[in-house]
Amino acid sequence: MFVLASCAWSKIVWKTERHLIMRPSRMKRVVEVHEDFYSTCKLRSLRESLISSAQWVHQTPAETREERRSLSQHAAAEVSRLRALETARTAFSYSFFNHETRMLRDQGVDAISHALGKAIETRLVRFCRSHGQRQLTGCQLEMRYSAFCHSDFIKAHTDALEIDGNRRIAAFVLFLNPKWRPDFGGLLHFCDRAGEVSKTIVPRLNRLVIFSVPTTHFVSSVSEFSCHPRLAVSGWLISSEH
Repeated sequence: MFVLASCAWSKIVWKTERHLIMRPSRMKRVVEVHEDFYSTCKLRSLRESLISSAQWVHQTPAETREERRSLSQHAAAEVSRLRALETARTAFSYSFFNHETRMLRDQGVDAISHALGKAIETRLVRFCRSHGQRQLTGCQLEMRYSAFCHSDFIKAHTDALEIDGNRRIAAFVLFLNPKWRPDFGGLLHFCDRAGEVSKTIVPRLNRLVIFSVPTTHFVSSVSEFSCHPRLAVSGWLISSEH
């Protein structure tokens, strides 16, 4: 049973009341790629609603809450983007846009988001069972929309986070970009334990990537000649076990 919970800026959270019984061993570091995961027609509709929305907020390490804007106005975030790029020289940094998901409800895509969340949660649970996740007493899915415009990026990180006993155990990214070319940038790179790139994913439409947490990864900078923003649905399966 899914319950749509209240959430912060860019997240939709589904809480599941069922108990998940899994093998008592540690999660392996695994990356899975699934093509044609969902209805392409519905994902195109979701993408069009996001593209036309004026409810995007630029995010950087400074956590500056700028005014909401459309992606066509992304150049207005140039000052904060430049600061993020400067920070990246010596520390972890990022620059991208997050969307207020609740603002899409009046555009007829809220049902798409909810059904999509159910489908992703089911696949994440299957992923955890297949790769040795220990017993869980409950879980929840966090989901958000993101957009990377020219020069946006995320430096290498693992997604590891635990707050009040709630720990991320698996992550996902579902891309919404038809005809995306590798030279547009915005590629999802995974690194091995030696810090070398071990796998690279082109962010094409309806391609779902699932990976265990922690796994080191980063998003390369989107090129200045890319034709469209790089859009994605992403998030985590979170264990509430103590």
